[in-house]
Amino acid sequence: MPKIKFSHIWDKLDRRDRFKVGNNFTTFRGYEVRKHQWYRSQMGKIFDVIVRDKKIGKAKLLSGTVRWSNKLRVDEIKRDTYSHFTIDDFDKLMIGMYGNSCFVGLWLTFQVIEVEDTNVSNRK
Repeated sequence: MPKIKFSHIWDKLDRRDRFKVGNNFTTFRGYEVRKHQWYRSQMGKIFDVIVRDKKIGKAKLLSGTVRWSNKLRVDEIKRDTYSHFTIDDFDKLMIGMYGNSCFVGLWLTFQVIEVEDTNVSNRK
């Protein structure tokens, strides 16, 4: 089964907030042709959702679009990361992860279909 991995418990992955069966969440990943083709081939498939090497549930890949990082709206950024994040916070995050605040990425949307009975702590 394919996996989608995260190093932080973003708000979207916190069971107390939004990681619930039926809810959607997004993730923004750096663009590579091979990665884009692979995600396109996985549309409709179920992924294990992994946070810091711990499975927290399963989600179905609903869509994937190519987007510029600087074209994401602030409401999209807040839903994708933390509810208190600003565009400046997101830019700093992208620079830390990708070395640039303006680049092409994959905007993936998943729907939660199962939540594991587990506790992933140490929110960052």
